[in-house]
Amino acid sequence: DFCLSRGLGDVYKRQVYDEDGNDLMGERFQDVRFIGEFLELKNMDGECGVIDEKGNVVIPFGDLYEVDYDETYQGEEIKAMSAVAGKLYIVTEKTRDDLLNLHIFLTSNRILSSAEKEKAEETRKSLFTGRDI
Repeated sequence: DFCLSRGLGDVYKRQVYDEDGNDLMGERFQDVRFIGEFLELKNMDGECGVIDEKGNVVIPFGDLYEVDYDETYQGEEIKAMSAVAGKLYIVTEKTRDDLLNLHIFLTSNRILSSAEKEKAEETRKSLFTGRDI
């Protein structure tokens, strides 16, 4: 579980704490967004990254960028992003050849239940078909 703290200033500055009140990252952020059990953070340099609920970096800062509300991952446009059962799914598109890529990130090495596996497969399929789950 995450706790967020806001400070006043020119830009809202947020810090990320665990449920025991420990500062997970040791820095402040311009923006935060929950993606299931993940947290997307935008640091004060404008770089975005993703951490899991323990504060582990899942996607390093600088691999994700947001420009005018368009997000990219490693230079590819993000088409969909979802989190299910400890996995973060990102579908990207290369603009020059219209290929879709699926990137999967894990929070931990825990074993998924059959229901979690089924939900993860549904999510994977829906990301490529564009339907809601």
